[in-house]
Amino acid sequence: MKRLLLSCILCGIVSYSAVMSLASPERITVKDASGRDVSIPAQEYWDMVYAGPVKEARNDPAQLYTVLSDALQEGFVLEVERKIQEHLLAQGSSSDLLYLLAVLQSDTRREEEARQTLWQALQEDPNSLYALSWWGGIHYQEGGLEALAAAMEKAAGIEGAWRPQLWVARSFIEQGKLDPALALYREILPRAAQDTDALLMISGDLGKNGHAEQVLELLLNLYDPGTHSPLFGLNLARACLVTGQKEKGLEICETLEPQLSSEDPRLAELRKELNAL
Repeated sequence: MKRLLLSCILCGIVSYSAVMSLASPERITVKDASGRDVSIPAQEYWDMVYAGPVKEARNDPAQLYTVLSDALQEGFVLEVERKIQEHLLAQGSSSDLLYLLAVLQSDTRREEEARQTLWQALQEDPNSLYALSWWGGIHYQEGGLEALAAAMEKAAGIEGAWRPQLWVARSFIEQGKLDPALALYREILPRAAQDTDALLMISGDLGKNGHAEQVLELLLNLYDPGTHSPLFGLNLARACLVTGQKEKGLEICETLEPQLSSEDPRLAELRKELNAL
């Protein structure tokens, strides 16, 4: 399956579009023991490669998602859709599988179905990074930042949501409304503190908009160098630099060395600037 990745530069969101045949392949080309290309019936290939893993994953939606994603990439559209529908009927809703079904529907030019299915996936898990990014990307393409913000506010209303609030907070910050953004961050951090992507987004959005003090106030005590991305550590060290906290900034730099080489230009530059304070 070939898909066109559309990157929305202004908002950091991605969405997808592609064209795929509704028909599954009739034959698949594989390598024989001698390395030669051999064409075999697609059903034989499915039985040999996917039937067993699909059966083994029938009670594990995440694993089934992985297996069926691979099958979809090889063009088994009808088989994948059938297996997803069978699982949803037998086991109930799964955000991962609903997301994959939405991808399949979009790739086969059933855009309205895909949109409805994607929303169902978000209702199951409003914090799904890929589903939420696609949801935001659709609305951004249709109506720009205003439509994106409205879409994220809608998703933020789903019970258990915290990731959509990150985008709502970004909109507040870009409008110069710091207090409501901070209120949202304080509300969701107890649930989002273990998600590095969330911490990166919060620290990045606050930092690049001139709110380094708030970066440290909200996030410094949450930092765990053994768990979190070094990019989050770099954001914290930059906030220390901006606020003049030399010792704390250098301490954070020390924690980054096991993940980043001491010669990493970003780390080296931060150290240089902190030492100059």
